[in-house]
Amino acid sequence: MRYLLKWKQKAEGRKANARVILQGFKHIDVLTQKLDTESPTLSRLGRNMIFQFCVTRKWKVFSADVKSAFSQSEDIENRVYGVPSADMRRRLESMIGLQPDEILLMKKPAFGDVRAPKQWWTTADSSMADRHFVSHPLDNCLYLSTRLATDHDDEFDTFMHNSQKLIVDGVLGLHLDDFIG
Repeated sequence: MRYLLKWKQKAEGRKANARVILQGFKHIDVLTQKLDTESPTLSRLGRNMIFQFCVTRKWKVFSADVKSAFSQSEDIENRVYGVPSADMRRRLESMIGLQPDEILLMKKPAFGDVRAPKQWWTTADSSMADRHFVSHPLDNCLYLSTRLATDHDDEFDTFMHNSQKLIVDGVLGLHLDDFIG
């Protein structure tokens, strides 16, 4: 386990920004392929479908990046322990009183954790479902927002789902920690 320390210049002075880095390729379960590391990403077809929706509906296209996406994932399901490097241990001894025989328990996915992309996608997918976005059946990373159709909606734009006439009123694609819609 290592860390990356950067200093950012702010109006109030320098601010430390540290990131824990796991050497995921050394994880014991990577070699035995017991870890679920496969994370879906937005397909080229899904991306083009978003652009097509936006062009035909005259919607503005936007993109967004989720800062520190992996650390915003749900807590790690299986316990992951890390042995800090000598420099990291020395700093943690002075900061939090880490003892020489202690190791660290990871609560969130860290940079380098081979499971981090999958855990982030699972968290994001759950959040999208909570906000009533529906994952497209042909692309798990393409989300549709729908509403009930009204008499003012063009018949060509509506579709039937569970005996309800609906219309797509938004599209969103997720590619790792980037959104497009």
